[in-house]
Amino acid sequence: MAQLADEILSSLDPQQRSVATALKGPVCVIAGAGTGKTRAITHRLAYGVDIGVIDPKRVLALTFTARAAGEMRTRLRSLGVASIAARTFHAAALKQLIYFWPETLGGRFPSLLTSKTGFLSEAMTRANISSSKKSSLLRDLAGEIEWAKVLTWPQINTCKDLAITPESLTQVAR
Repeated sequence: MAQLADEILSSLDPQQRSVATALKGPVCVIAGAGTGKTRAITHRLAYGVDIGVIDPKRVLALTFTARAAGEMRTRLRSLGVASIAARTFHAAALKQLIYFWPETLGGRFPSLLTSKTGFLSEAMTRANISSSKKSSLLRDLAGEIEWAKVLTWPQINTCKDLAITPESLTQVAR
């Protein structure tokens, strides 16, 4: 075993070490918050790269939040494997869509809304709403959208629980 590989494993507890050294096939890590899951997984990747079992260009580390993806990238960089991509599920899916869109559907990938305020502002401009009213109206509309999300989320979950599809809900609403 290389000296760097020894260093990668030296700071791990026995459970983390067993995760880091299990390089064949998938590994399921079930543990509570703060127990070192991310640490074990990033060390597994670094260890595998160091001993030549893992090609960093063929790895995509996925997580749920942008903060966690950033933390994973930072940890991988500190372990010497900055070439491993770490993204959220949504960011990875978006990257795939952008990459395959021209080949699959043709044309340019459509622009995405990154914030509701830009969209609302453009809609107000097209509706010829005066600049003096725009700022307060924009703030009010953005607030209404957020409030509507809070109010409708429980109903959406209820519909999911009752297996009510959007189509059948539309028919009931008529």
